[in-house]
Amino acid sequence: MRNERAGARRVVRWVAVIAAMLIASVLSGCSFGNDNYREDIPAALDGSGLGISESGAGESMSGISFTREIWGIYEDAELAPEDLPKLLNLILENNSRSASSINISFRTAADDSVDVTRAKAEYGISPYGATRLYLSMDEARKIADQA
Repeated sequence: MRNERAGARRVVRWVAVIAAMLIASVLSGCSFGNDNYREDIPAALDGSGLGISESGAGESMSGISFTREIWGIYEDAELAPEDLPKLLNLILENNSRSASSINISFRTAADDSVDVTRAKAEYGISPYGATRLYLSMDEARKIADQA
């Protein structure tokens, strides 16, 4: 009888541990979905007519949240503010895996950083950093809705 209780307690403990791990992964914003975004986002950006080529998409993790990383070559030295909603719309439509933010960084063909200052000012994005866009997914959706 005693062994049966000990065995039952062990089973209950393992079930509790597994349940706790599942709950923690969901609450931590664990990135669910598939990796198709790694091909789909670059294909959409490169074929968009926005002057983007050789783009790529990846993922980074900070603490317990995931950031969608986007990079590529942009045809101008400055990101046109009117291109930002279209750009974000393409990223969001082709993002097959959850993330809490987006980090976008473009270079010119001459390997210079693309200035995003005017685009940030136009849409009220934090002015920190003149050469990259860092947005929450909520901010990205609000801007993309203006496309």
